[in-house]
Amino acid sequence: MRRTQIFLLFALMTAGNLLSIVAQDIKVISKDTLSSKFTIVIGDHTQKRGNPVTVIVCSQFGANARQATILLSEDAARYVIGKDTTVLMLNSLQNPCRSTTWTLVRNTSLRLYREGVLLGTVKEETLKENIEYGCRIIGPEELLTPFDGNVVSKDEAITPKEEQPGGDKGTALTNYSDKLKNLAPDPCCNFGIKNGATGVYTTANAAFYADASVTCTTDAYSGSAAILCKDGADNGQTVLTQQLSFTSGNPYLIRFMARSDGYRARLYIEGENNWIDIPDTGNKWKRIECVFTPSSARTALSILHLGSKTGASLTLDDWEIYAALSATSKVGANEYIAGVQLSSGQNWQPAHAVESHWVGFRNSNTQSSTVDTDLVKVSGLTSLTMPVEGSKLYALSFPGNLNGMHVTGNYDMASHTNEQLINGIDYVLQRYDYPRFEFLESTDEEGNELPTPAGCYIVQFVDNLDGTNVTLNFAQTDKGAYTSMNANAEYSFVGNPTFNKYIPEGKFLRFEPARRMFVLTRDEELNPFEAYIATTATAPVATISTGYDTRLKRMLTPEGGRLGISAKHGCVTLRADISTEVSISSLTGQHVGSYVLQPGIPVSVALPAGFYIIGNEKIFIR
Repeated sequence: MRRTQIFLLFALMTAGNLLSIVAQDIKVISKDTLSSKFTIVIGDHTQKRGNPVTVIVCSQFGANARQATILLSEDAARYVIGKDTTVLMLNSLQNPCRSTTWTLVRNTSLRLYREGVLLGTVKEETLKENIEYGCRIIGPEELLTPFDGNVVSKDEAITPKEEQPGGDKGTALTNYSDKLKNLAPDPCCNFGIKNGATGVYTTANAAFYADASVTCTTDAYSGSAAILCKDGADNGQTVLTQQLSFTSGNPYLIRFMARSDGYRARLYIEGENNWIDIPDTGNKWKRIECVFTPSSARTALSILHLGSKTGASLTLDDWEIYAALSATSKVGANEYIAGVQLSSGQNWQPAHAVESHWVGFRNSNTQSSTVDTDLVKVSGLTSLTMPVEGSKLYALSFPGNLNGMHVTGNYDMASHTNEQLINGIDYVLQRYDYPRFEFLESTDEEGNELPTPAGCYIVQFVDNLDGTNVTLNFAQTDKGAYTSMNANAEYSFVGNPTFNKYIPEGKFLRFEPARRMFVLTRDEELNPFEAYIATTATAPVATISTGYDTRLKRMLTPEGGRLGISAKHGCVTLRADISTEVSISSLTGQHVGSYVLQPGIPVSVALPAGFYIIGNEKIFIR
């Protein structure tokens, strides 16, 4: 029987050609007999950029040699057998600047691991059982640090302890329960085994689009790896896709860390009008959280590039996606759940203590869901879904910073599912600044979005949202925001301090939408998220008016974007979601002016009292 040998040859490759290797680089790590199963570890070494390394696994040398080759380069780790090439991983995920340990395991197939992460498995049928093997390493001098090899086992296929380098710092919901499964492990840690379309490397959980400058970085929020999106992608280009399975009608809680220095992006479920914008965070880490409920079964979550400044970047880390529950009947005996959606009129009364990161409330305008127990602890997001009437005012209490509004329904002659609304274009806010209500600006002078903190507001939606369902998402629960009453003020705008029905003590003023004012009352029940005016006055006033409504109008621009028109005393404010030009004229047709709007940047125009035509809308200025 002819002795067959396995040689592990590490050599520099240039354009696929093996460079000459000096004999001193050859290191024999074993002359002992190895069985058909073995485990070999190539110890810590650091590879230079631009200097690929080759691993050759072969049955023999010569004319009849059969071999498989692993190419470790700046592009990818590729497994080559004849004309077939399997991409193991994008090399940018390799972190080539730091020391790396590789493990090669054989048991009827060859498996290659890096730092405990399985890169790929390839069937290897050229090696026979019960034959002596020799094991050699040929080490290139170009490595930044030397490496060593070790035969861990001559007759066992020992799988290394699989690890995920991108471990969370402790904010992951999986810390609460081993039954709570994160559906989307960090894509940076789950290297793939095949290449997809041109320029796309598909991993076990995600597809990286190479031409969009998406790589991996060691500058992570936690662990040793994070996703890095660099300026270079086209606007509107999908730069990252994670393959997942979303069930129709089931809510999903999505959490991740983001750090942007001018790179704007959008997270969305493919096939849905369902997204959350990732803002410029000023190069600081910010946790982004949202809840999506797909209208159909979906298979992918994607990142869309919205535009960026020159040299901008976006770093994403600590991906967490959890299936929430569509009803409390599914909670069972779990002491911790990712989240639950309450139906209108449902009163959640669990028999034991339950902690939920997210609770969604529904208000049908006749019935509101409630949580009538101290046993339920809400540790994170809350949301309120309700049907709205266009131009109607709502007195609402925000139990946390407003993280966005989404609308589902038909408007502008189109069907929309969970589409994000824009402050100043689709809705506006007023806050109470005694003795009157004032508008809350949505952006600064440069168009940067201003956060909407927890508190109480008058909310008005545009007229064309009539009859649609709007969901308000609050970033965190903060019961202190409910009871922001100033003890020295006779009248304070406050909110229901519980997730249950609530009756304030004594007299208070409750908002009546039909009269557009707060009316003195007592012993009336307030719904969760409802705001009212509390009073300490001995003889309180009978009514408090909101002053004036926003008269918010919205129209579609010739470019297909959205334009919001908000009339105030002596002026009008214009906002658009895309670049457009707006003309203002009097009712007699006299041209007042033309104004070029940039996305998100408000333009205020001072106008005398009277009627004006803006676009195709008639607006009255007081």
